[in-house]
Parts: sequence; C-alpha cells; structure tokens
Amino acid sequence: MEAEARRRPARLLIIVIRAGWPRKPHSVCPYSPSAIHFLAYPPVFGGGPSNRGNALKFDLIDRVTQRDESSLSAVKNVSAAEEYLGDHFPGFPILPGVMMLETLVQAARHFAAGSEDPPTKPLVISAVRNVKYAGMVRPGETLDVTVTLRKREGHAYDFQGVGKVNEQVAVQGRFSLEPIAG
Repeated sequence: MEAEARRRPARLLIIVIRAGWPRKPHSVCPYSPSAIHFLAYPPVFGGGPSNRGNALKFDLIDRVTQRDESSLSAVKNVSAAEEYLGDHFPGFPILPGVMMLETLVQAARHFAAGSEDPPTKPLVISAVRNVKYAGMVRPGETLDVTVTLRKREGHAYDFQGVGKVNEQVAVQGRFSLEPIAG
C-alpha cells in the first residue's frame, strides 16, 4: 500500500487549519474554529500546456497573456459564482489573500512548465517572503499577475510576483518553488 501511495501524483498544495484563530473582539472569521480547508492545484508539468480538462477545482489562471525568458503574465477573472466567495465575507465578497498568493504560485508553475527543462515532479511552495496585501479583489474584477524569475537552481525556482487590479497593486511578494520530495 505504501508503494501504491508513492506512485499516485501529489495534488495537495495547502492545508489551512483555522483551529487557532484569534478570538479578539475586532477579528472576524467566517469559518468554524475546527474547520480544515484543502486547496488543490492541477498538475502543470512536463513542458506542455496544463491539462485544463482534468484540472481540479481551484485552477485560478484563466489565461496566460505574455511570456518571455524570465517572466510570465496571466489573468484571473473573479466571478461571483466562485464558491469560496460566499463565506469570505457574507455580504461583502472578496478574493481571500491565500487565493491571491495561489494565483501567483500557479502562474509561476505555468512558467516552469514551459521552460526548456521542465520539472518532472509537482512544484510546491518552499518559502514565502515579504508578501504584502495592498488591495481587495471583488467579484467582476480581474487580477492581473506577473511573476518574474529571480533565480533558478536545477528545478528549484525563486520568483517575485505582483498582482494588480486596475493598475493598483493588490498583492506582491517573493516565493520559492521546488519539486515535491519523494
């Protein structure tokens, strides 16, 4: 059974556990204290385009708009029909910050998949640095993301990413991706 588990492709990216949410009068959390949320990503490897027909639920990149040897630009159109917006926040839906970051990460995976020597294993986040959220993304708006390769060592990548809405920065930061161990 253990050998069978190793052969299955890894699809889990982030586990967000909200069990220790601060209970201060000014904090608002729409999740129950014991809620566990799994965010999955589609495998984007092998040098070819992503397999959108088999994509999992949270394929956030709607379209790649530009690519060169060191950067990739893409768009995420935020729709009111996206199920996670119903809880974040009721009556005032905004794209969660973790989904903004995930949009940057998925754009970086698209960049890596289109490189001359694409990774053969799924890329996962190994570090996130200096992430700043400067604006909200509401339904009907478009998050334009650009990821720029800062450094590559083998199949480990270091990116700078920025996401803008109407030319105003909504999210920016640095992050690193490397192949999943195993």
